[in-house]
Amino acid sequence: MSLRIPEIVSNVIISGERIGSPKIMVFIIAGFSVLFTIFHLFTGWFGQIETYLQRIWCLGLILTLGFLYYPLGRKSWKDRINGYFILDAICILLMISICIYITADIEEFRWRTALANRYDMIAGTITIILVLEVCRRTVGWPMVFVCLFFLMTNVASEYLPGFLYGPALSWRRVIEVIFMQPFGLFGIATGILTDYLVLFYIFVAFLTVMGGGEMFTNIAFAIAGRYSGGPAKAAVIGSALLGTLSGSPIANVAGTGAFTIPLMKKIGYKPEFAGATEAVASTGGQYMPPIMGVTAFLISEFTGISYFYICIAGLMPVFLYYIAVYGQIHLEAVKLGLKGMAPEDVPSLRGALANGWPIILPIGILFYFLSRGYGLAMCAIYALILTFIIAFFKKKTRPNPLSLLVAFEEGAKMTASIGGALASSGIIIGTFWVSGLGDELSNAIVTFSGGNLFVALLATSIVCLILGMAVPTPIIYITVYMSTIPALIKMGVPLLAAHFFCFYYAVISGITPPVCLTAFAGAAIAGSNPMRTGFIATRLGIAAYLVPFAFVYAPALLTEGSIVEMIWHFISSTFGVLGVAVAFEGQLFRRTDLFERILFLAGGVMLIMPMTLLKTIGGIIIVSGLILHLIGRRHKSSEKVLK
Repeated sequence: MSLRIPEIVSNVIISGERIGSPKIMVFIIAGFSVLFTIFHLFTGWFGQIETYLQRIWCLGLILTLGFLYYPLGRKSWKDRINGYFILDAICILLMISICIYITADIEEFRWRTALANRYDMIAGTITIILVLEVCRRTVGWPMVFVCLFFLMTNVASEYLPGFLYGPALSWRRVIEVIFMQPFGLFGIATGILTDYLVLFYIFVAFLTVMGGGEMFTNIAFAIAGRYSGGPAKAAVIGSALLGTLSGSPIANVAGTGAFTIPLMKKIGYKPEFAGATEAVASTGGQYMPPIMGVTAFLISEFTGISYFYICIAGLMPVFLYYIAVYGQIHLEAVKLGLKGMAPEDVPSLRGALANGWPIILPIGILFYFLSRGYGLAMCAIYALILTFIIAFFKKKTRPNPLSLLVAFEEGAKMTASIGGALASSGIIIGTFWVSGLGDELSNAIVTFSGGNLFVALLATSIVCLILGMAVPTPIIYITVYMSTIPALIKMGVPLLAAHFFCFYYAVISGITPPVCLTAFAGAAIAGSNPMRTGFIATRLGIAAYLVPFAFVYAPALLTEGSIVEMIWHFISSTFGVLGVAVAFEGQLFRRTDLFERILFLAGGVMLIMPMTLLKTIGGIIIVSGLILHLIGRRHKSSEKVLK
């Protein structure tokens, strides 16, 4: 395969050099990564072991990898070992001991789920602490504080105000629910991880090691590189394609931005605009099937709707998102008079496709199995097997033992990076379940909105954006699933639209100031002002703020309607987001004046809205703005001729 030097075995297996840590550490991490991968490949193909044991060992391995990959007191696992490693080793031994404790007494353990003994209390408390510690290392303190807050609402609710007030629960009861029953740490979130998400990560890692990122980047530059503002347009296309593999917008920014942002600056884009473009393009990757930032798996699990249908339902909204982003980038290039890349620097599309078919074909195979209704685990397994076979057809992608080890490592590390956060979401789910807090929050939203759906949607969007300052997208979604989504459904929002509305706002929080981490990542590469980059990113991503309201009122945008309705709403919304793009950029065939921008903005927003009357009025306004714009353009041309 086309490889970078593998992170685990570099300088040890190949060159034998030390990297600051003893060689034994390298093999320990590699060993756990391979063990974790083989365990899930085996259970994915031959069937899982007892459900609770499957989940406890999955979580135990994830936490072990978390302690190894994100060590205490060192910036990287490759740094020289210090005294803090003793604490990491103790944490790993404690987690493995707890796994063995449950495994050795599994039958008795399952019978006493509501009768926790002293040892269960100790094991449960230690497990919660270990999960929060790995979450702190991989995600940060804010997520830990969120979990601790919800734990506090259980054990100290008698001292809390308003809807948080209630009878306090004993710590024993909390442990029984979160640790021993299928509502907490070993509930739905860990189940999704071990049932099929790990297999999808292994599949993605395999494609990445085969050169998927490079292939998508080459295709993007082949398509758009030669046109005005080419690198920025290529960044949009490349990040959208890369989003089919990566569920992390920050990782997308780091992966493609290091290449595209300097090129954008080179041809004339301002640093803030270049950083914002990559941030917005990478953020949209979380809306792209099949991974959809992990959240698609959660939506499917919580709604009971097939994962394949979730992917199909997400296509029209994500197209609208990227049409709006692409439109604004093009108009900015026109406004600045930017050109494309030199022809000799643009790769051949035919060559990119010829080299990249071993990457594209497996993704098509995966969708085929999904469309046929196969279980998610088997879809991932079949796609993996066929990908492995296809890889042998080209020398550049041909597997070898070293490349397989790299793929196993990448899959394990991706899982470890999100696994702690998903496991900690089990704490949130458990606290909601045992306390009934979800019903209280749902009723509070209905009461606050006064029965007005728009107000409820606005409140929900604000909740998602605020949570997005602290926690990853899947955790935001799980939190609002337990609290605000039931309120929206009570008020008549269709099931899928309610879930997608929260999903979209959870994702867009990454580019929404003041805490816009994805925009900050783009700014770091561009060398621009982070906050200014964030505000430009908000402007470029405006469609993600408007479209969710549209598909709540017009579910046809989520394929819930007739073909005619879907076509009508998609076409009208397309013109709507383009009208808004013109208004925000202040550019079409020439610079637009203030009145024209107001017309394009008002008409664009109306075209996005679902009501036929508003769409008709919006269309008239857009056409009026276009006519005025063309007349003004002709007058300016006449003045130039006279001069």
